[in-house]
Amino acid sequence: MRIRASRSYIFFQNSSMTRKLVVWLHRWVGLLMAVFLTLVGLTGSLLAFNTEMEKVVSPQLFAVRPSPDAKQLDLATLAERAELQEPHIRAGYFSVADGQVFMHVLTRTDPATGRPYEDVHFNQMFLDPWSGKELGHRQNGDLSEGLINLMPFIFELHTNLALGDWGAWVLGLVAVVWTLDCFYAIYLTFPLVFRKFFSKWKIAWKI
Repeated sequence: MRIRASRSYIFFQNSSMTRKLVVWLHRWVGLLMAVFLTLVGLTGSLLAFNTEMEKVVSPQLFAVRPSPDAKQLDLATLAERAELQEPHIRAGYFSVADGQVFMHVLTRTDPATGRPYEDVHFNQMFLDPWSGKELGHRQNGDLSEGLINLMPFIFELHTNLALGDWGAWVLGLVAVVWTLDCFYAIYLTFPLVFRKFFSKWKIAWKI
């Protein structure tokens, strides 16, 4: 009986020490993650209204339908008109929004140098979907251009902390740690004594 009681005491003591370590990890890891999760959560909330926010901070990038029966130009025509206005660019992929056609820009190669033209300092172009007229352009995420790049910068913060590949790796690591922390949290809901485990565990879920 004494041996059994001694073993039970040692098990309980070791379990208590492990629990204290897990509590410490869960507390500090949670506080550290809160910084990243708050940033990602706030920026994600803004990005859910990306088009609406763009209309507020960069209204010049959106056109108004000239007449109720006006028809939008097809993408091939829009690409041709964009390249006529900016001869040193080549149309990439398109995205159509309300009152706006977004076009990713590729820089053409200068035949004299064999290198991309140096006068193209943007990679996004915005067109009037009814006339093909350029509404504006920007270098995606470059906040030095002003409010026109506010939402792209917020997107960069959301996806990689505006730090490129390094930021993406950091957020990936945070995601892995968060996953592990979820298992720590489940462990902490377990009762210290395994006798009548489920009836005691139920209390944690009620809380």
